[in-house]
Amino acid sequence: MVITREELHVITREALIRHSPSKIMAFAFRVAVSALIVVWLGNCDAVEGCPSGWTRFKDSCYHFGHDTEPWMVAQMVCRDLGGHLVEIETAAEENFLSTETVRRGVPYWIGASDLLIENDWQWMTSHSSLSYTAWSPEQPTNYGGNENCAEIRPSDGKWNDDQCDRSINYICERSNEVEVIE
Repeated sequence: MVITREELHVITREALIRHSPSKIMAFAFRVAVSALIVVWLGNCDAVEGCPSGWTRFKDSCYHFGHDTEPWMVAQMVCRDLGGHLVEIETAAEENFLSTETVRRGVPYWIGASDLLIENDWQWMTSHSSLSYTAWSPEQPTNYGGNENCAEIRPSDGKWNDDQCDRSINYICERSNEVEVIE
């Protein structure tokens, strides 16, 4: 509820004379409701939407999965957690994720794949082409003819194509929302 600037003026004796009792009561009601809202908000915590087990970076939350799963299963796990395998769109996001990958020392699945059309790498959740990439030198190679899913390597934090049925860790992404907790 918003109280206008005009309504906030100090009610003087002249103002009381000019306004009808119903207008004065309506104003008093608005002030009381506004005060209650302020008190209620003061007793609540606003949590910037990353749930427990997720890490915030800019406008997204990231979950670094501790279990190892094939790429397709990792995609389903992320969906069950309210997200999707990460789609890396900027150098800043890539730097954050590669730093975390190197620090943690394990490879992670990301949401890029060329499963639909060979050598046409896409983010599989948004079905968009990769506008930003951070492939390791000479990658992707499709070594053995069956490397169709992308991972971040722990050695250099760069991307590599690998066999989708390999079980490794995964990074889920979801938007950063605000929830009010009473």
